[in-house]
Amino acid sequence: MMERIPILKGCIWGPMESPRLGKTVWVNPLPVGYKLCSFNCLYCRLGASDTVAADITPYLRDLPSANKILTELERTLKRGADFDTLALSGNGEPTLHPDFPKLVYGTRRLLKQYKQDKTFALLSNSSTLVRREIRELVGEFDLSIFKLDAGRSEIFQRVNRPDPGLVFEDMVEELRKLGSRIHLQTVFVVGPRGNMDSNDIKLWMRTIMGIKPKVVEIYSINREYPGMGIEMVPLVILEELARKAQRNTGLEVVAYGNWK
Repeated sequence: MMERIPILKGCIWGPMESPRLGKTVWVNPLPVGYKLCSFNCLYCRLGASDTVAADITPYLRDLPSANKILTELERTLKRGADFDTLALSGNGEPTLHPDFPKLVYGTRRLLKQYKQDKTFALLSNSSTLVRREIRELVGEFDLSIFKLDAGRSEIFQRVNRPDPGLVFEDMVEELRKLGSRIHLQTVFVVGPRGNMDSNDIKLWMRTIMGIKPKVVEIYSINREYPGMGIEMVPLVILEELARKAQRNTGLEVVAYGNWK
């Protein structure tokens, strides 16, 4: 069994090789000792969490300031790090940081200052798109990847286990408004708590067709999750699903295999 990825202990890490993003410098605007997220996905690489929250006010003291993150990022750029992508991600949902706009604009400024013509990416679970200030930042990224693992609320609740205040239909509507400006990412898992039932797939295809993203990227897990009721979907099945979804929706759907 593969070990889960440990909680990150800093604001900046990498460059690390990514099958999807190339050599990547990752920016973590979240606590360095635990996961803080608005979801508690069954398959999360960081493990289960006791801190599932869309309102992170009780945890603000544990977050690094935007100034601290930008200072550490500038040190990395000054050292001449060799990378292809700079990605905002981390120990949970990065857009929860209260100074996320400052962090985004500051990062873009540093990339320009140090003449780093690299891909500036965001990896988000989509939960904060109901907030105007987050939606307005999407245009600042060269690549915005948003999660969508379900085609209906019941599967969303079962697989992603979100904060109780989050409404699936609201999230989908905001994704629909962004449309071709974004990539969608879906993690598929089989088993009693999975999202690969034929009806689930049909509803997922209908939902992504309504959103019309630029690209849909599909993955599965790459380790065992004992007791979670989920298992890996083999790459050959994902590739078959990608072809079917592409035929049925007219969208570009790419199978990347095991999620890393």
